[in-house]
Amino acid sequence: MNAHRQHNIQVVESFDPNDIPRGTSRRLRLSMVGNGLGSLVTIPVVVLRGAEPGPTVGLTAVVHGNELNGMKVIREVVDGVDPRKLAGTIIAVPVVNVPGYLANTRHFNDGYDLNRVMPGKLGGTMSQVYAHRFMSRVICHLDYLLDLHT
Repeated sequence: MNAHRQHNIQVVESFDPNDIPRGTSRRLRLSMVGNGLGSLVTIPVVVLRGAEPGPTVGLTAVVHGNELNGMKVIREVVDGVDPRKLAGTIIAVPVVNVPGYLANTRHFNDGYDLNRVMPGKLGGTMSQVYAHRFMSRVICHLDYLLDLHT
């Protein structure tokens, strides 16, 4: 795993929730794409791995960069769940569309609706590559997904 730190949180290109010890949580920054200035665009990921086995549930928000309500819901869930008392795993991504969030706009920074380009593709537009990486680096781990919108 190639990793460095951003705001004291580990930045990774991929992760495996099974590598996180049972009954614990981990905050990560997942590398998605480079921006036009050569910096990484990363998304925040919180993994709550329950003490007991069970399904893996994803919580995502801000696929549309100006739909912010789900971000607060995810924060409340993450803060309110004790992984030592959890069966299964929660993978939470409070801001999926970081470029749209930073610009306070619905669309990705190339003008496309990120929700409409899923599952994306390698070698496509910036939003298609971003969507493909999101699917192959996050969604692939999930049994269930709750995608929160306004």
